[in-house]
Amino acid sequence: MRALLLLLDREALFARRWQMLSRNPTGVERANAEGMLRRLWRTTRGLWQPETVAEVFSARVTKAGLSITATGRRAVLGVSDSFRQRLNRRYGGQEFAVGVQVVTVGSRIVKHCRRLAQAGNIHEQFLVHGLAAELTEALAKQSQSRVMRRARWKAAQRYSPGYPVLPELADQRAIFRLLKPERIGVKLTRSFQMVPEYSTSAILVEKQDGASRPARQALCVMRRESITSARPTRPR
Repeated sequence: MRALLLLLDREALFARRWQMLSRNPTGVERANAEGMLRRLWRTTRGLWQPETVAEVFSARVTKAGLSITATGRRAVLGVSDSFRQRLNRRYGGQEFAVGVQVVTVGSRIVKHCRRLAQAGNIHEQFLVHGLAAELTEALAKQSQSRVMRRARWKAAQRYSPGYPVLPELADQRAIFRLLKPERIGVKLTRSFQMVPEYSTSAILVEKQDGASRPARQALCVMRRESITSARPTRPR
């Protein structure tokens, strides 16, 4: 869990989530925010349950969207027209590697927030909620880094259902069909929301530059190393 603190975006937490930093933050403001983080970390230390599940699959762009396949599994995610065109220009109909991931910090912290609200401790709930949201993002970054190492990518872009590139929130079902994140305690509601609350899902696509390998070569590397699944792991 300490590894997540290194990935925690303190600026996002202190300024955006907690609103403890002014536009030109002073040393006192930063010290107060750091002190608040240390206090919350002590009081919530036993409540975090970080889990990840991530795999690297082969994919192809089709008229229906992004078709992702693995042994015995197949899913199609709807993508925006601009993203489909971008992938077609890059890969020209070839297969290419994509990562798929789901991460969560567990249900205990959700229950803790609920207890704080029921006790009328709204400000403390506000602080814990902000920390939980940013630690979930830190866990997603950590998982992304692992996927990049497995796929031998230098950089990657992360996209989640319900946002412009993957506009259909219902495509959460495709991600769940591929990864089966129920094994790490994450479920999907009828409205396609993930439970526990502090969970995120995403697909990962290599961010290419002039030095990047061709799509077919990258996919062959992935197959040679049998990088087809990643067991759920806990940050150390």
